[in-house]
Amino acid sequence: MTSLLALFRIEAAAYLADRKLALLGAAHKLLLAGSQVFLWSALVGAEGTIVDGGHLSRIDIVTYVLLATALVSLAEFSVVDTINDRVLRGQAAVDVLRPPGFPSAVLVREFARFVVGFAVHALPAVVVLGALFGFTAPGPGRVAVAVLLVLGGWLLATLIGWCVGIAALRLLDTTQVKYAFQGVTALFSGALVPLWFLPDALRGLAEVLPFHLLFHAPLSVWLGLAGWAEIGGYFAGLALWLCLTTPVAVITWRWSRAAMVVHGG
Repeated sequence: MTSLLALFRIEAAAYLADRKLALLGAAHKLLLAGSQVFLWSALVGAEGTIVDGGHLSRIDIVTYVLLATALVSLAEFSVVDTINDRVLRGQAAVDVLRPPGFPSAVLVREFARFVVGFAVHALPAVVVLGALFGFTAPGPGRVAVAVLLVLGGWLLATLIGWCVGIAALRLLDTTQVKYAFQGVTALFSGALVPLWFLPDALRGLAEVLPFHLLFHAPLSVWLGLAGWAEIGGYFAGLALWLCLTTPVAVITWRWSRAAMVVHGG
């Protein structure tokens, strides 16, 4: 545990080392979120719109857009890039041999980047644009549930990305597969368009796939559009997909490690 905490601190410090890059990242997130706020505010109008969960006001859609933009890293599967980079640099072999081990090291690195990226890049945009255009703040119970779903969604997205990325130990590069997953996730998670606005056929497919748990589930909870029975379904679905992806992640790791090729060293 001590080594994992130390690695978390190292990765967080490395992420913040370049202050200019951090400021550029915050500015990029602000511009991206701002453009989405203007677009969706114009689409729903001042009166808002009706969705199957209830009435969605203009402030609600602004809140959805801000939080979806803040959490967009869940749909990027950056763990694939992390694995590819360490394989191509020949660092994967070193990570395998030294504690805390390659899988734990990758997970801690990704979590550090997720936490610091949210705090440094996304949170300022949420605060600034929320103050300008309004922001829906639910009760503490729904906040806690939404945060738990986000953390579970991060773990699920990381495990999915791991299953794709770890194949780089055999295939050398899996970037193109990552791009395919990004496109599917953007469509079926609610990150690009809230699932309430999708045609029934697409929405039905989205609810079968795991990606709606990354955005639609926690944001529906945050906005009060999901009842407690539906929230229970979200957690059940999250537990099911974690139980399915975890053994796959273990199997792909063992399969890839067995034929590991060291590059660059």
